[in-house]
Amino acid sequence: MSRIVVAGANGFIGRALVPSLAADGHSVLPLSRKGEAVSGVAGAAWDGASVHTALVHLSGADAVINLVGAPINQEWNVKGRKEIVGSRLASTRAIGEALQSMPFPPSVWINGSATGYYGDAGETLLDESSPAGHDFLGETCAAWEQACTQFDLPSTRRVLLRTGVVFGPGGGMISTLSKLTRAFLGGAVGNGRQFIPWIHLDDEIALIKWCLDHEVSGPVNATAPEPVRNGDLMRILRSKLHRPWSPPAPAFMVKLVGAVLGFPAELALVSDRVKPIVAQEGGFVWKYPDVEAAVHASLNP
Repeated sequence: MSRIVVAGANGFIGRALVPSLAADGHSVLPLSRKGEAVSGVAGAAWDGASVHTALVHLSGADAVINLVGAPINQEWNVKGRKEIVGSRLASTRAIGEALQSMPFPPSVWINGSATGYYGDAGETLLDESSPAGHDFLGETCAAWEQACTQFDLPSTRRVLLRTGVVFGPGGGMISTLSKLTRAFLGGAVGNGRQFIPWIHLDDEIALIKWCLDHEVSGPVNATAPEPVRNGDLMRILRSKLHRPWSPPAPAFMVKLVGAVLGFPAELALVSDRVKPIVAQEGGFVWKYPDVEAAVHASLNP
């Protein structure tokens, strides 16, 4: 049995990860701002920035998984960008400083990142060795990862988990897109050819646990083996929800609506053709390698 600390445990991924780790027999400590329990597992409070509090909670831990980060589907004004970047860098640096001061730090540190690291890459095939993009998300993820790797921690194996769009019941992108589709607004976005790097929540949790147990380090793309084009995803959703064809939403309209509603249009228009080479070569087996099966499981838990 290992003692595992999960920071940012009350998010979409954390709420599924904590009980799964506990069911495997691990001693799990979920950290969140309010310190609430997660699926019956008692939690502790952490503001995502205090080094001292992080040190207290991490003492004696075998592994730490950091999922802290403000939602990116908010308005990307000065305040929103500051919160998105600041929450990720502050939590990562606090954990790094805490671990660096410990005589016996955890042997594994899995730190969140995202496939947004690659920027808008169009049709280019991307893997863990591909460079960072130069847009907001690319620069944010690059700084986020550098905040983790900057510390001298020779006895701590570090994994940079570049998570794609997570499909699953009760939240995530599928929840939003299914509402639009049910309202007969399930058309493709833009030309519909942009690639979406996705992963089902069950596979996200399994991959995190795989990273805990296998000697991998550095960036790991947490995605399904094949990304899906936006138009194909919307076609699958319309079929599953018994809705007719819907006209596509032109890029200019998406940007206009996004500007009015405070939703960053870039999230729907960027294309990342990401392949999870590290997981594939390491022998990881996906429960949902097929996007249609993953969408069905997300709509019918």
